[in-house]
Amino acid sequence: SVVIKDGKIDDIKIVSHGDDEPFVQKSMSVIDEILKTQSTEVDVVSGATFTGVGMKNAVADALDKAKK
Repeated sequence: SVVIKDGKIDDIKIVSHGDDEPFVQKSMSVIDEILKTQSTEVDVVSGATFTGVGMKNAVADALDKAKK
């Protein structure tokens, strides 16, 4: 889930995933970078590329839905 507060991304929580836990943990830095940069245009983590891309896409999708 993505929480928007005062027009900014305030929090991101992984509600569900189908990936192995080590890949998810390795990709958590993607969430940190999205919060820091306020953008989904961030680099993914080597060794957990698919998980990181999935996280970025999920956040982008949530942001698109929030705009509607």
